[in-house]
Amino acid sequence: MTKQEIANMNMIRLSGHFTLGEMLQTRYYASQEVPAGVHLMNLIRLCQEVLEPLREEVGVPIHVNSGFRSSKVNEYVHGVETSAHLKGCAADITFNLDDRFATLSAAYELLKKNPMIDQCIWYKKRSFLHVGIRPYRSPLLPRNQFIVHSS
Repeated sequence: MTKQEIANMNMIRLSGHFTLGEMLQTRYYASQEVPAGVHLMNLIRLCQEVLEPLREEVGVPIHVNSGFRSSKVNEYVHGVETSAHLKGCAADITFNLDDRFATLSAAYELLKKNPMIDQCIWYKKRSFLHVGIRPYRSPLLPRNQFIVHSS
């Protein structure tokens, strides 16, 4: 895919504030793929049931650093082979604000109230949250795992 093709995906809304294009953003455009089937369904659920409610509660735009990853992109970013990003079940998010730390802290606490959360990792030094859900129709319940990583 080209950068322009991914930009064109910004026309496809997954929820009120989130588009397919922003969930595909990467610096490895040529290696990115468009998710289909259950992976697309996972992205829609992630946006509608986690990111959108968080956006409404925090009241400021959320910046998606990384959403869905093809296996090639995941390899380039040194993601683990079992990464939830490969299934459209995770997004790394931040806020482009001067008070980013306070907003990340508030978002982390708000996410604790969302029963859909499988895993939330706050990478403090790198200033982002990894937010994950269980795959569509998974027989497993969300782990509600919350971790603060200082590096």
